[in-house]
Amino acid sequence: MSSVPFDLPDINGGLTEIKGLIFLDDEFLVIEFETAFLGEFGKEQKTVKIEPAAISQIHLDQGFIRDIISIRPKKTDLLDAIPGSHLGELRLKVWRNRRPLAARLVRDVQATMNRA
Repeated sequence: MSSVPFDLPDINGGLTEIKGLIFLDDEFLVIEFETAFLGEFGKEQKTVKIEPAAISQIHLDQGFIRDIISIRPKKTDLLDAIPGSHLGELRLKVWRNRRPLAARLVRDVQATMNRA
């Protein structure tokens, strides 16, 4: 499975930048990301693995320039592993040219959720 690059804007008023990859690996949805203050300082890498059974909903919202992969977990404490305030769902911004990869990832995760 190919990985889909994403970013999370507007963390700490735009001062913290988060960029990463999301992919499906061995029946887990894996989110690898790096946080950096002002793009350069205090870089920290982190990996979060999510069982598809812990996801209540995942979908792709298509935009003109960027698409958004929205992930709503069954328990909101899962969102605590990712910096920022997510208001019940994680919204990962993906460039439009990655839409086919993002759509395939969402379909694969949904299929995995249905099997669980």
